[in-house]
Amino acid sequence: MNLLQKRNIKLIIEYDGTNYSGWQTQAHVPSIQSTVKSAIEKLTGERIILIGAGRTDSGVHAQGQAANFHTHTRLSVDSMSLAINAHLPRDIAVKSAEEVPLDFNARKNAKAREYMYVVSNNKFRTALYRHYSYHVPLTLDIPAMKEAAAYCKGKHDFSGFTGGRKTENGVRNIMKLDIERKVDFICITVKANSFLTHMIRYMVAALLEVGRDMMKAEDIKIYLEPTLKKWTHSRAPARGLFLMKVDY
Repeated sequence: MNLLQKRNIKLIIEYDGTNYSGWQTQAHVPSIQSTVKSAIEKLTGERIILIGAGRTDSGVHAQGQAANFHTHTRLSVDSMSLAINAHLPRDIAVKSAEEVPLDFNARKNAKAREYMYVVSNNKFRTALYRHYSYHVPLTLDIPAMKEAAAYCKGKHDFSGFTGGRKTENGVRNIMKLDIERKVDFICITVKANSFLTHMIRYMVAALLEVGRDMMKAEDIKIYLEPTLKKWTHSRAPARGLFLMKVDY
């Protein structure tokens, strides 16, 4: 029986998702969750449950993934990040650790999640950022993409932009959907209370179709109707997507 007081620790984690099956633990393949969990268990000598704020797909990266776990360790939070990192591979890093109330849950208590999708928009492909962007060599109509993005903001039924099983409630609230060119890159930032499976990557694919003049900006509205017209085209690759931060 462990008589030490239980603590709840919240972590902010950064990772390169290239070599992982995604956040969630899966049998026989490496995942971010299982790798971080193993590092914490080596440090504390305890079996823990690691709860993440977002279940990022295979190949998706994170700058600000949030997670929490309960522990009886007396290790200070000031030294915990460095101590966990000593047991992690170089493509995963704990950026911060803090003690939170025992009832805090990284997934259930999250009010919003913010992602960024990066498009490399140059005639020539990039070698340095090949794992962190989607190369689109064609000229894109950014104003048209911004117009289409404006239709997606607010509360809509996004069931037309999901590759997962049909959900009973596909309504989500997009609080931010900004598109900005930064030299040879286009950054699409989207923030919502939560997301459906592959929702962002399907939406990005639709916005890029608008940018290529393959469909009109207002055409995106037909995929937001409750009657559900499904986006049947391909989704943008996982490598361009980053979980930037989680709001509580």
